[in-house]
Amino acid sequence: RERGCAPVPANCAMFAALAAPAFPVARLQLTCETSVDVGDGVFTIELHPEWSPRGVERVVELQRSGFFDGMPFFRAISGFLIQFGITPDREKARYWNDAGTIADDPRLPSQPVFTDGVVSFAGYAKDSRSTHLFITLGTQPSLGKRPWEVPVGVITSGIDVVHNIYTGYGDRVDQGRLSPERAGAAEYLKSFPKMSIIKTCRLEGAGVSARRMLDVEEPEDDLQEPADIPAAADEQLVEDEEELVEEDEEEEGEGEEYDEGDYEE
Repeated sequence: RERGCAPVPANCAMFAALAAPAFPVARLQLTCETSVDVGDGVFTIELHPEWSPRGVERVVELQRSGFFDGMPFFRAISGFLIQFGITPDREKARYWNDAGTIADDPRLPSQPVFTDGVVSFAGYAKDSRSTHLFITLGTQPSLGKRPWEVPVGVITSGIDVVHNIYTGYGDRVDQGRLSPERAGAAEYLKSFPKMSIIKTCRLEGAGVSARRMLDVEEPEDDLQEPADIPAAADEQLVEDEEELVEEDEEEEGEGEEYDEGDYEE
């Protein structure tokens, strides 16, 4: 599926890298430099397209566009997870909002359980993965039960950096107010001065096309085209999340401070 540059010509230059061939798989690693003051502040995610081919392809596309640069860890809950995926850059936010979501990857026996350092997309419904990712903290048996809860990778170095991402703000940050298309978003972000951020990420590894190697076929009707997906406001996503959490609580009862519905976009 081709990505267009209109109506902003600058997008053509910014996202030209997305026209590159399908991503490599030989020890494919996403290495990110952060603001965390531990060691060199760097952690590495080893991506696994054999677990989640569509998910890994989306991660690579995001990195190629520079989407992760300057990104805050806006939801950091001690003992549960670290979530990121809202860019402070308005142009990038518009581009990826227009790009829409990707289809879920099937669950496979080879996929790991959600233990310390496992990385997955967050979501809110079937085929809802877009730009939000999370890193699991500790072992979380409640995760891995939803269609979008499919690991895309695992931290292979710098787990001490991940463990020191600032969690003091917990779940208090309003995701909708962080959207760069909202007035005052930059000022709102500055009101959380201790929030850890990703400075920049780089992709390392070379090999054959993961999609050709894994013989992944796109379903004819499963993937929505960008034009079919409304530019949903972050406020609506938060409302969807709250409804989903309420449903989970009714089904599962009490007993856990956080469950799988608590990390959605």
